[in-house]
Amino acid sequence: MSRQDYCTAGRLLCVVDCTGSMEKFKQMLTGFLREAPYKIRKALDEHGRRVEQLEIQLAIFRDFFEEKDEEAFKMSRVYNLYTEREEFEEEVNKMDWYGGGDDPESSLQALYLAMKKSPKLETTAIKKRYIVFLFTDNPSHSFEEIFNRGGVECFPEYPVNELPKDLDTFYNEYHGNEQTSIFTHIGVELKNVRLNIFAPENAYPFDTNNIGSWANVVKICVTENGRLEDVSENTLLAAIVASC
Repeated sequence: MSRQDYCTAGRLLCVVDCTGSMEKFKQMLTGFLREAPYKIRKALDEHGRRVEQLEIQLAIFRDFFEEKDEEAFKMSRVYNLYTEREEFEEEVNKMDWYGGGDDPESSLQALYLAMKKSPKLETTAIKKRYIVFLFTDNPSHSFEEIFNRGGVECFPEYPVNELPKDLDTFYNEYHGNEQTSIFTHIGVELKNVRLNIFAPENAYPFDTNNIGSWANVVKICVTENGRLEDVSENTLLAAIVASC
């Protein structure tokens, strides 16, 4: 396998549905994340990928209409996957699955917030990769759902002012130019982004009529209300290697 003759800096952002129905996914995902510093580096090396700076960040979410504050959405700080292994493992150990119980969930809102709040990728590397994983086993609420339920008067903790008004607005930010892109503050362009969505085949808005057809999106179909049986460590590693 020939090696790259240039350096890459990357960040892996994992946006994880931590409602109760996803608990069976917990063992595989947390096991993978704990061993991520070793397994990802080994896989990259085996495929000749020179990723000299690799960061990782977690965003966990539940139903914004059922939970509030950090129970609804929480982001970790950014960890250097090569030098902060123990610190990142401690972060993974804090993950817990509960709540939900009905669908849809707030995966769309969490995906947007996670990308919006992720800090700048500080690097001098020639090549950059911003790799996003979204894991959910249910469709999502729409951005407009808050208004169908009475607005912030009924849900005062709902972050309506931090979210776009609809999916078209999100699309425009996702595909925007340097001034309007959701990725500008991270220091990457859309060409540097790889969005991997693990969700049921027809789950809104991740179907092929919506986000599933956006640029640089890979959709991996899973069973609704299932245990993401088709998602394995090899699936994740292959996606990371392909993204780099």
